[in-house]
Amino acid sequence: MKNNIEEGVKYLIESFEELEVYKLFLNTKKAIENSKELSELMDTIKLEKGKIKDLKNDHIRLSEQILKVKELEAKYDNHPLIVNYNLYKEELKEVTKPLVDMLSNE
Repeated sequence: MKNNIEEGVKYLIESFEELEVYKLFLNTKKAIENSKELSELMDTIKLEKGKIKDLKNDHIRLSEQILKVKELEAKYDNHPLIVNYNLYKEELKEVTKPLVDMLSNE
């Protein structure tokens, strides 16, 4: 029985890895990791977030800095690679939902 379960799991994994959406997800993830633009944008976001704590006594500049960070985060979140990554991730969650639901009902 243990071999049957192991074979079944292996089959599920292999089938999952053959899904086009999984391949797209992995390619997009790799493209994000290799994107100089996104890496630099993330570094800028971290840098600008770090400036917020220094402005706690200057409410006008603090508001401006928070707005600046939010705009940078929106630029990151709306980058086509990030948008596609999130879409593929959600599609993969939907594909695996029946299995997860089945396991959580036991």
